[in-house]
Amino acid sequence: MNNSIPAGYENELSDYQSVITDNWCGETIAWGFKIIRHLGDERFHQLRKYGQLECLNLAIGY
Repeated sequence: MNNSIPAGYENELSDYQSVITDNWCGETIAWGFKIIRHLGDERFHQLRKYGQLECLNLAIGY
């Protein structure tokens, strides 16, 4: 597992951290970086070379 920020993305990614927790027990089930600044299409596409990107900012309405 590589928990280093890819070179050139230091200003756009958070530190390596817990990104998904189990709602029932509160344990971390996924670790990664959060995108904290807009990358633009080209830089976002280039970031995919370093690993899998997932959208985790889901809103649930009732």
